[in-house]
Amino acid sequence: MKSSLQWTTGASLRVAGGAGVLFALTLATHPPWYALAQGTQPTPLSTPSTTAPTATPLPLTEADVASLVAPSVVQVVTASGSASGVKVVQGVLTNNHVAAGGDQIEVVRSDGTRREARVVRTDPLYDLALLATDLDVPRLDTEAARRHRQGDPVLAIGYPFGPVLTGPPTVSRGVLSAVREAEGVVYVQTDAAMDFGSSGSAIVDMRGKLIGVAAGGLGLSGGLNLGVATESIQDFLNGVPLLGPDAAEPDDTLEQARPLQIDAQPERRSLHIPGDVDWVSLSLAGDESVAVFTESSHCDTYLQFYDSDGTLLAEDDDGGENGGSRLAFTALEAGAYYARVSHFAATGICRSYDLAAQNLPALEASAPGA
Repeated sequence: MKSSLQWTTGASLRVAGGAGVLFALTLATHPPWYALAQGTQPTPLSTPSTTAPTATPLPLTEADVASLVAPSVVQVVTASGSASGVKVVQGVLTNNHVAAGGDQIEVVRSDGTRREARVVRTDPLYDLALLATDLDVPRLDTEAARRHRQGDPVLAIGYPFGPVLTGPPTVSRGVLSAVREAEGVVYVQTDAAMDFGSSGSAIVDMRGKLIGVAAGGLGLSGGLNLGVATESIQDFLNGVPLLGPDAAEPDDTLEQARPLQIDAQPERRSLHIPGDVDWVSLSLAGDESVAVFTESSHCDTYLQFYDSDGTLLAEDDDGGENGGSRLAFTALEAGAYYARVSHFAATGICRSYDLAAQNLPALEASAPGA
């Protein structure tokens, strides 16, 4: 099931690190007062300091920040459309939902120069991808998002509607609405405008430092947009896994199935790598009716039910339309039964889902296979 938190790379569907130094700003310093005096000066009572006072840096304007950041932002073109990316020391950062599965990827500068790019690493849980390319693009410096205050001004710079809006990247302004964390990923929230193709855009502070990579939006107002914050970007670049095996592992085969207690609190499980499956066993009496169900707010599970010899009795496949699955049945005879949970997509990963079993009145269930 596609996440709702994506600005897709296509123009027809709306679904929404080690730091390198980008620029050294040369700050003018005021000469000491005695170097400015005219004519003969009296002998000072004490030797004045020969150290020039440091000038207070002038605040950068939005135009200053845009001119600093824009050269580091590129358009990312795949077979399915176009999006955005930003150069850091390790390569070009964009989103997993932009680059995953792309056989041919190109990165394009604002002057139209383009080069092929290859995927170095992707992670669907961070929703980040790292690309390598020989396109000459200056790298952008980063700053921890949590060092900023709620309400600080930010800019989003990227290539929405890339095939239509050619030339320089689009700059939009907003504020840092919040820094949030959800299931291990740190996000920056902003009201800076984003649209189709904004995925992978640079979200920067008013010093031109990268604080996030745009990932998608919530709602229809256009003012609730999210980006993966630099805290999680750094973890991604360092290869820190976001999700490990759950407490029930290993449970990848029928023989490794863990008992699932009926009418107990739901168990929190995960499908932590592509192809991961969870097996559970239920001990049922004859004519006992039970429902097994899964629930998740962000991934779609596929639930199957087997008898003791591994024969498939029933399955719940909603075609990826819902986040959960449910099977209700009545055991024809006492014995052990098994449920198998997998992701709807063969290569899918699920950060977490709830798994539970519940007794039902006989009239609410049917025999497996009936």
